Amino acid sequence: MANILQLRSEFRDNGPGTQSLTIGIELRSRGHNIWYCSSGGVLCDHIRRHGFEILIVPTLAVSRRDPVSTLRSIFAIGRAIRKNKIDIVHAHNAATAYCAYFAQVVAGRKVGVVHSVRGIELRRTHQWRNLIYRFYPPLILAVSQFTKRELIRLGARAEKIFVSYNGVDSKKFCIDNFQDSTLRTQYDLEDCVVIASVGAFDGWKGQEVLVRALPSLMELNPTLRVVFVGDGPTLDPVKDLAANLGVAQYIRFLGFRTDVPEILSMIDIYALPSTRGEMFPNSILEAMSMSIPWVGSDISGLGEMTADGKAGVLCEPSSVDSLVNALSRLVVDSKLRRQMGDAARTEVLNRFSVSQVVDVIEGVYRQTGHFPVPTRSVA
Repeated sequence: MANILQLRSEFRDNGPGTQSLTIGIELRSRGHNIWYCSSGGVLCDHIRRHGFEILIVPTLAVSRRDPVSTLRSIFAIGRAIRKNKIDIVHAHNAATAYCAYFAQVVAGRKVGVVHSVRGIELRRTHQWRNLIYRFYPPLILAVSQFTKRELIRLGARAEKIFVSYNGVDSKKFCIDNFQDSTLRTQYDLEDCVVIASVGAFDGWKGQEVLVRALPSLMELNPTLRVVFVGDGPTLDPVKDLAANLGVAQYIRFLGFRTDVPEILSMIDIYALPSTRGEMFPNSILEAMSMSIPWVGSDISGLGEMTADGKAGVLCEPSSVDSLVNALSRLVVDSKLRRQMGDAARTEVLNRFSVSQVVDVIEGVYRQTGHFPVPTRSVA
């Protein structure tokens, strides 16, 4: 049994936030003790509701990355390591991974430091941000083969990188759990073909691309409707765009939700036409686990999720025409939706269940040399 600290600057409603909780729940089920630490975030209350303790360190906030705040964060993490006899710190962003590495000195206790890399700087003008990986002390869990290749290109040592895909709780995200859901009636979606997209309205998830594609798609199937889950700074502009295009009545904006499995139970197609930033989207895995076919942008690691085109279809980023083409068969062919949905569920069970992913993570924890070896009973 190990004492493990899950660490991130802020637990937001995004892949690093939700995935850290999914991992923590699975690790706890295996007998490990789990703590969380961050500056806060919208997901914190959700984490607490699952019975986890969160240490709030305000100086970990992205807006407070200055020398004094960093030192305060290091000391706070060090105290948490010492108090809870932490064995492994699992960081979910680079800044906190570095803090954890130096916090060992404050704690007077050696720990294993592991960093899940779910995003790297891909913009050519900002490549200086990736220099940290050339002399990076923690072991790295790369979220896809694409991520591993990029990290090696940036100078990270290959022997320190292990591919650990995002994992999904295939029991929680299972369509059989929601046969009696009334959400379609609640949102006036009965007898409709529903496309959904889950993610923050932050300017790069591509919600506006899907809205622009809707008029053309409705020519193929007038019963088509779109559901958006999430909140953020670009929500109002996307709503304005829908009104200007005359499709607002065909779209449901549900805001931030924690009942995503039930929402997914009422949809037929998942779409994530992100323009940038994705590595290996958790939301696509959740849709796949719910037996839903998907369409997403051909960026980063998304090609590793398609099951060779049997479960998902790729489109060009920012291209409305490409998104329409990718969705066109799915919006009119219910048999194809079922076939691809079944293939998606099978792919999750074969490769992306949280149990399989945590098997890999525990193996990397052991590589640090600080993961307790299970004691064997003597007959």
